[in-house]
Amino acid sequence: MASIVRADHGDWPQRQLILLDGERERGLQTAAELIAKRQPERLVWVSNAPMPDRISEVFPVGASRPASSSASSSASRPASRPASRPVSRSRPISKPLSQPFSRASKSATHSFIAAAIPPAKVQRLLGGECDLLVMDFWTGLDADAIGAAVGSLRGGGLLLLLSPELADWPSWVDPEAARIAVHPFSAAEVGTRFIARLARLLQACAAVERLEGLDGLGPGGGADARQAEDRFRLQHLTTDQPSAALTPAPSATRSAAGGEGAHDPVSRMEPSGQSIGQSAGQSAGQSAGQSAGRSAGRSAGRSESRLAGLFTDRSAGQSKTATSATGPSAGRRSAEAEAFDADEQAEQARLTNAQAEQARLAQDRARPATADQAEAIAAICTLAAGRARRPLVLTADRGRGKSAALGIAAGRLIAQHRLQIIVSAPRRSAVDTLFEHAHAAFKQTNTTQGVESAAELEHLLRFQAPDTVLATTPTADLLLIDEAAGIPAPLLEPLLMHYRRICFATTVHGYEGSGRGFEIRFRALLDQRTPGWQALRLRTPIRWSQGDSVELLMNQLLLLDAEPASDAQVADADLTAVQFVLHDRDALAANEPLLRQLFGLLLLGHYQTRPNDLRHLLDGPNLSVASLCVDGLVLATALIAREGWLEPALIQPIFEGRRRPRGHLLPQTLSAHAGLREAPRLGHARIVRIAVHPAARRRGLGRRLIEAVAARARQDGLDVFGASFGASTELLSFWHHCGLAPLHLGTRHNAASGARAVVVLKPLSPAGAGLIEHARQRLDRDLPILLTGPLQDAEPALIAALIQEAACRPQRIDPAQEITPRQAANPAREVSPCQNIDPDQEIDARQDIDHDREIDARQITNHDREIDPEDWQQIDAFADAHRGVEAALPALARLVRAHLAVAPNAHSEANVDQASPPPTMKHLEPGQLSTSQRDLLILSILQRRSPQTIIATLGLSGRAEWLLLLREAIAALRSLTLTRSRKRVM
Repeated sequence: MASIVRADHGDWPQRQLILLDGERERGLQTAAELIAKRQPERLVWVSNAPMPDRISEVFPVGASRPASSSASSSASRPASRPASRPVSRSRPISKPLSQPFSRASKSATHSFIAAAIPPAKVQRLLGGECDLLVMDFWTGLDADAIGAAVGSLRGGGLLLLLSPELADWPSWVDPEAARIAVHPFSAAEVGTRFIARLARLLQACAAVERLEGLDGLGPGGGADARQAEDRFRLQHLTTDQPSAALTPAPSATRSAAGGEGAHDPVSRMEPSGQSIGQSAGQSAGQSAGQSAGRSAGRSAGRSESRLAGLFTDRSAGQSKTATSATGPSAGRRSAEAEAFDADEQAEQARLTNAQAEQARLAQDRARPATADQAEAIAAICTLAAGRARRPLVLTADRGRGKSAALGIAAGRLIAQHRLQIIVSAPRRSAVDTLFEHAHAAFKQTNTTQGVESAAELEHLLRFQAPDTVLATTPTADLLLIDEAAGIPAPLLEPLLMHYRRICFATTVHGYEGSGRGFEIRFRALLDQRTPGWQALRLRTPIRWSQGDSVELLMNQLLLLDAEPASDAQVADADLTAVQFVLHDRDALAANEPLLRQLFGLLLLGHYQTRPNDLRHLLDGPNLSVASLCVDGLVLATALIAREGWLEPALIQPIFEGRRRPRGHLLPQTLSAHAGLREAPRLGHARIVRIAVHPAARRRGLGRRLIEAVAARARQDGLDVFGASFGASTELLSFWHHCGLAPLHLGTRHNAASGARAVVVLKPLSPAGAGLIEHARQRLDRDLPILLTGPLQDAEPALIAALIQEAACRPQRIDPAQEITPRQAANPAREVSPCQNIDPDQEIDARQDIDHDREIDARQITNHDREIDPEDWQQIDAFADAHRGVEAALPALARLVRAHLAVAPNAHSEANVDQASPPPTMKHLEPGQLSTSQRDLLILSILQRRSPQTIIATLGLSGRAEWLLLLREAIAALRSLTLTRSRKRVM
């Protein structure tokens, strides 16, 4: 096994969290003093406002300490602290923060890199690290930014949180609330449950150090008693715990960005019923009295404050030095000249040390940092050289070196074996760390063997987005997919089947999605397609110590490690006693166990559930949360948004694409993209998220929840019930069984899911039924044109579903048959939704769901009547002879559309929660084509793709086989159509 840089993670000291809540100016002053005392190597300031001037003034340009001070501090390092700080296996943060938010300045004896980053750009911190992180919640609280930024804080680092007083924080209008507000709500109308919960947990956490009574700090401070109290607290945090501070390197780079001004977003933040000035004055008075009272009994013999020199005029000291250099020393070199020489020597030493440090870091990046990481690297190398079709799945919490392990393995494999490696991830920035470690490993290995130049490394190691890899299928000896939980399974499955050697890596509990959900959803596919797959979990942290208190707190605040009820608990539950619950979100936010269950279920069910989704769930002004529960267990849950009912003045601008009011996805899509101008006038209920517990699936619970939510929406007077999601045959099957019809297919692939967005709808009122019938008519008329244009590359299964839905008769709304949420939660049916449904039973699922959805030859648009005798002559000539496709294309197109409009729906016999396997040539029901025949007809006749594309898509040998199979499919379709016509006449 290769050497390991650091095996004992006890070397990392604990990270600290200090909460500076209360008056903002006081918090900024205290933060400046803490930064000055810590002298961090890398400071990150996360805020929507520029970095305050007082922070950049802590170490002004030209300020320096005696050179001996650094040496003495190193010599007097406590024995409890490791002599050499452990090296993190990630890139330094200076590169991504060099612009445009940072500015560097130099000091002869001190290295200090500072950067101010808005929360929306914290992705720049991925792969980097810092030792002091400040998060300014006065300018807005972004839950995603918290998760991303804290992951860059290394062991021994300090996290400062600036916020209003915890007790008052929920009454303030958070600037970030504007991102949650939907039309017509304002930021002030957004809920504050998320902030109230966060404040409550911070208040109760023993790992959070709160600095209170700091009014007297800084120039013009208060009484000596308050200063003594403050001195005691700051000395405790900066001196009594030396392991928490990092020894500054003898380099000379420091930056300070921005400054205070009129554009500070804090000016927009006002509390309910009071002004900032009033709050600050009251808080200052209270804190001063409390501090003075606490300090009155302290001994007068306490040592002099170590903070006294932080705010003195440094120029006075410089003048004193200059004066002492005159007079008796006139015949010797001036003190200025000696100081200049000393500075030059220190600069040379700094450069030498910096070069040595860079070389050491580059060497360390090429080696594993833990035994877990070394095992992962060995497993990847074995995968590349071992038997094919045995994929590797790496999982880890954040900060365990997963991406670095991928990079080190890639660099070694390229240097030693010249392998062609493709790297893929949801975005390029997610694999920056991977590429840096790959270059380091390649450079180290290449000193003795391997590739000739770094240019060839660039050629052999390439990044491509998942959809690009799927579309182009580039040649690769090994495919590495990082953050696989952020990529939809429909994209991963074809990659799994195409590439013989592939490694999936993902974060289990991360701020960008749940790797556990990925593992559960993807495990069944791996077992089916590649039963020899292997799994490996990295558990040892690299950037911080095991059991780090800050990591545990972040998991609790953001529910990164939320889990649903256990499988055993669900297995023992009585599913016949399931109840529909529309949650009171105030009660939900206060019920931590229930909230963890519910959000954990969403983490499992959706690949991109993030911390901000938790805030939307709790505070979204147009959202509601519903669940199916039994005995305190959440078995299924859904997030519902109310949309539409927009004012008349917005109807035409939305239709023209000039306005997009926030938070109205369904009506906007139907108006701007499906051509239904009046859709925004109606009320819509949209399912935003829905998830069913894995141990309770295939019991009809998802359908029961949908029916209950739809019944409640009907009672509330809404007109349309629907959803929009990345289209797949499995999801279309589920929504079909819930009675919702696909009536719009996006013309572009979604950037996140890689799939086309499909809109499924169900009417709740006569007005809604009219809108849906209008949508069906437009789809029936426009689809032939769309198939040869923007939908030419759409999946054949989706096209087949659209054609059949376009031919359906409208659904009737019978008020006498409306069901209540209670009836929907416990319906009386021939097939109980709490029982397993046997796929072998002949059950008409359409009758079970909606009697108005029955389809037969008399209820469709009569496309087959458009086939005249001349068409049949052309069809016969193509099927039985050698007539060309182009010559017979119009007649063939009418035949295919007529068949697909009345063909048995492929979803009708699928289980409610899982689609049935597609029919094959050996298991065809009467009146069915095989899936391959259906796809061939749609690709060739309706979408009119080129023969070369069809041959590649279906894996055919060439044009001759394509034409032969097409003639056979047309002959079979002709026979089915004639048989159906004879039955109709009889």
